[in-house]
Amino acid sequence: MQAALRAISKSGDPFNEATRPKQVTREPQLVLARNRDDGSVLLTFVVEGSPGHVITNFSIVPVVADQFFNAVVYPKSGFVEVRTNQQTAARFGRTWMEAFADKLGLAVYSVSITEADFEALATELNAGTARFRGKNTSGGAVDTVEVRMVPGFPTLIGDQTFERARTGTEQQLGDLIFTRDDEQKEYRIRVSRIRGSIFFIRPAPEGVIDHVREALRKVKVRHRRPEN
Repeated sequence: MQAALRAISKSGDPFNEATRPKQVTREPQLVLARNRDDGSVLLTFVVEGSPGHVITNFSIVPVVADQFFNAVVYPKSGFVEVRTNQQTAARFGRTWMEAFADKLGLAVYSVSITEADFEALATELNAGTARFRGKNTSGGAVDTVEVRMVPGFPTLIGDQTFERARTGTEQQLGDLIFTRDDEQKEYRIRVSRIRGSIFFIRPAPEGVIDHVREALRKVKVRHRRPEN
């Protein structure tokens, strides 16, 4: 895998911190690769950001800033965790990731999150459902149904009012709240079935991110189907 990373890198050796891409573009470029203790490889990428403006000497000057994001490659499972927004992740998947997989003689498949996966992930994390958004599939004037949990309750699941509200809908999004066994701090993630993504509402430690990623991996292994 390291040979493939070096071959595809436009900056030379990505394991050398002194190397950099010559020109930042809208296409994700590998800046740095670092081996982690668990056998995974942390990759840092750069892309050209959206144009902005600053005022210099009373004149408006356009500025384009570099934007960075990370991806973690787990060689044993073939899993790649992309830590960025949905638009950049999609561009990453169809450009750099496709080229990297080709170097390895592999193919790239996006991981979907089904409604059954969402429920299984909640069980795996011992999490409560704090928010639900579903698209109405039973007809009528209502397009989307959204329900949020009152603070102090453990979950929406099982509540009669919630169960009636989501009847006849197809889930699009849901928030899960959970705590780790070794701490009392509560974490909240937003799971989008439409985008196939997980978003932390607030910054979380690396260990918590890994905990959620491993929980999703276990769910997908148990529910593995060709289209997932």
